[in-house]
Amino acid sequence: MFAMDSYIPPQMTVAIELEAPYIFDERIADVTGDQINDLIYLVGDKEDSNAIYQQNLQLFIVNGATDETIKQPLNMEGYGSKLFIGDFTQNAVSDVLVSVDSGGSGGLGFYKMYTFINDEPCKLFDYEVFNSLYNWEVKLLDNYRVEVKNSTNDQVYYLDIANKSKDLIERHYHDDGTVKGDASGDVYPLSGLYPIKVHDNADNFNLMTTQQISAVPRVDGLGLINVYLKFENNQFIPYEIVVGEYHFTK
Repeated sequence: MFAMDSYIPPQMTVAIELEAPYIFDERIADVTGDQINDLIYLVGDKEDSNAIYQQNLQLFIVNGATDETIKQPLNMEGYGSKLFIGDFTQNAVSDVLVSVDSGGSGGLGFYKMYTFINDEPCKLFDYEVFNSLYNWEVKLLDNYRVEVKNSTNDQVYYLDIANKSKDLIERHYHDDGTVKGDASGDVYPLSGLYPIKVHDNADNFNLMTTQQISAVPRVDGLGLINVYLKFENNQFIPYEIVVGEYHFTK
């Protein structure tokens, strides 16, 4: 059904063929902590070979030392699923990050990260947990300003949107700079999750998240929120939040 390297145990080929006929990404790295490279496969289903929507995504890990297989269902589906392998926990063992795009106008991203030390799957990051971490409130103010409030930790940020497109300004402001109509906006769930190097160490990574700040309708993008996360005390914790503008290019 698909080509696989000759050193993969036969039972692994059978398992994937029965449960998930498509391999969407694959990597080689030590993720079990025995200093021997393992095989990491991101597998799943789609309607036919030409379809691009991916369903029933799962991770299969083949332990390079024992040939034993670890299966981890992801409960994720979408487009363009991919793997990133790196050490996020600073323990000299690589972790497995899975990214999936929602597709469509939503532009959302779905992300989960696992460690497989000693052949035991353990979830390190879940996009749904992160999306519920903060409560954001967005309000357009007079004189082309936007208030972005993080009510979870009582922090307030302000954006100057005077240089946004003429169409956006005319939809939300009168000629005298006062807000018209609904002055509320929103912060949308994760649209991006990016590994960032820890200092100059190419093997260790933190995370940077991206969320869009928008007026109503959502097409009127106002800015971005970036949350920087590091792994500490067995969880990812935020160490910096940056709220700023961005600009579309066409």
